[in-house]
Amino acid sequence: FLYIFDNAQIVHSRGAMVDSTLTFFGMLCVLLFLHLQRKDLRMNIKRHCTFSLLFGIFFALALTTKIVALIFVLLLPLIVIRLIPDWRKVVLFVFSRSIGFLITYLTVWQVHFSLGQKIEPTLPDEGYYQASAGYKTILRKHTQNSLSSYPVMLRDSLRYISHYNKGVPRLDLCKEEENGSPSYFWPFGARSINYRWEQANDEQYRYLYLQSNPVAWGLGLLGVILSTIL
Repeated sequence: FLYIFDNAQIVHSRGAMVDSTLTFFGMLCVLLFLHLQRKDLRMNIKRHCTFSLLFGIFFALALTTKIVALIFVLLLPLIVIRLIPDWRKVVLFVFSRSIGFLITYLTVWQVHFSLGQKIEPTLPDEGYYQASAGYKTILRKHTQNSLSSYPVMLRDSLRYISHYNKGVPRLDLCKEEENGSPSYFWPFGARSINYRWEQANDEQYRYLYLQSNPVAWGLGLLGVILSTIL
């Protein structure tokens, strides 16, 4: 809660990103990760399968929110290692988690596809965003709800992630308008990030900045913890 309700996090999420939603589902993954390691008698097979299923569901929801949620895939081998040598629970975890993940992940994409009924020609590639000829045909014929169209739509959507990342310009700190920063700056919040801007009138613009300072946040949290212990 100290992180979720942080003021900078709230401003950042409302201004540009969906990080608050990602954090919510991510924290649920971590919570279930901790529960799945319990070895007490109350952790019977039924409850173990339920937690495994929920883990797959929340992991899929985090991943469909933002692809950086792939970081939570590191929890999977850790859970398996902790469950060994109870191979029955290992198999049930892998099966239940896979079922929950696949159903949720594929369903979210299908809902996304079915809602995409309108093409805005002012957007990149006349609103098609590098879609293949097959995907464009699906959109023109409005057959997004057909199961036969699903593989083409999912393939093109996942391909666009790579296309989008290739379009991100290289970092150039010599440019006055450079908005990025090298990764070794991130833990220290060394540069502000200009996320959104709008033109107020012919001469004035309004900007939304995020100035993070993880070192200060970490020291503040440490102070709260130490003072509570004291």
